[in-house]
Amino acid sequence: MRQDIVDSSAKNFGNIPTATSQAFTDNNPKIEFPGQQTGERVLYRAKMSSKMKILSMVVVVIVALFFLVMFQIVWSILTPTLLEMNASPIFLLLANFLGIALAIFVLWWINRVYDQTELFITDRRVLKFLPLVPYRTSVRTLFWEEVIKVKTFYKNTLLEKMLGIGSFEVHGRNHETDNIEMDYLIYHEDLGNYVDKILYIYKNKPEELTTFKKFVPKPVGKRD
Repeated sequence: MRQDIVDSSAKNFGNIPTATSQAFTDNNPKIEFPGQQTGERVLYRAKMSSKMKILSMVVVVIVALFFLVMFQIVWSILTPTLLEMNASPIFLLLANFLGIALAIFVLWWINRVYDQTELFITDRRVLKFLPLVPYRTSVRTLFWEEVIKVKTFYKNTLLEKMLGIGSFEVHGRNHETDNIEMDYLIYHEDLGNYVDKILYIYKNKPEELTTFKKFVPKPVGKRD
């Protein structure tokens, strides 16, 4: 397994077309990513579900509003005492500003993580791009020869089943450091079956990977 840190601006990472767990068929063969090898075919490119992104942002806003209201209540109760101590009201404004700034930062970070975390499955390997700090991205890679199995599962069974999403994980030889996991994917179980087929083809008929069909995240019977 290979893991690198790349400069996303230098690698034009931001120019990759955006989508949310969508299929890229032969009608759109120009999907590229930083470090793509010559002749390497992208069989599937996915992002985490936008449903979870919106849900996460809503939770942050609710929590921020709750603490803002509670702070206002506590401040109103303590105001007489603070006035006796000649406390400046600027502290209230400063606290409100810091709280709002923190909430905005968290919302920005959630948006960045969901928009720039991407999974690529190619005819040669599995890659995951994960943003770390502004303009820096972690890249995890597993070539098919290093993959031993694939697993799909739910982290929050009830919620994820309601949203039609789940987690997908590819295991390398070293279980503790080599695994590549992607959460909140649509059709994650079908994707797991698809990767199982790739592993079988790679071990038994590797020449067929050059023409292996791309994964299409649609219901069974509607993927042609």
